[in-house]
Amino acid sequence: MFGDILKGLQGETGGQLTQIPGFKSDQLDDVFNIAGGVVTKEVGQQMIGGNTGTLMNLFSGQQNNSSADGLQGAISKGISSQLMSKLGMNNAVASSVVGVLLPGIIGKVTKINSQTPDDDASPLESLFGGGGKSNIGGMLNKLF
Repeated sequence: MFGDILKGLQGETGGQLTQIPGFKSDQLDDVFNIAGGVVTKEVGQQMIGGNTGTLMNLFSGQQNNSSADGLQGAISKGISSQLMSKLGMNNAVASSVVGVLLPGIIGKVTKINSQTPDDDASPLESLFGGGGKSNIGGMLNKLF
């Protein structure tokens, strides 16, 4: 299901990304694969750690608390780092890509998450592996 969000976002933002100076349009699929992998890994680690409050705050319409800010920063840094190391982007291009992608990802997940009460993490569990620590572990193993 998270893959569907990324595909939709790629259709919506692909043109914007290709306008970034230094961005190579043939890397578009790789960029979304990297972003999806980093988000899934970071969210999975939070779920495994029982930090659903952090996730619920990040994927809500509310202002981020310090934990959600930290998670968003880790996601941003992870995506940027992998764009540079795997795709050879310089820091400026990678930062610009993250600046377009991350708000879109967070916005799409927030929209889905907001369809249930604030204390219901089931949409996030469905998006990122079905909930439960064993399911997250299996999901993470598929990524690596």
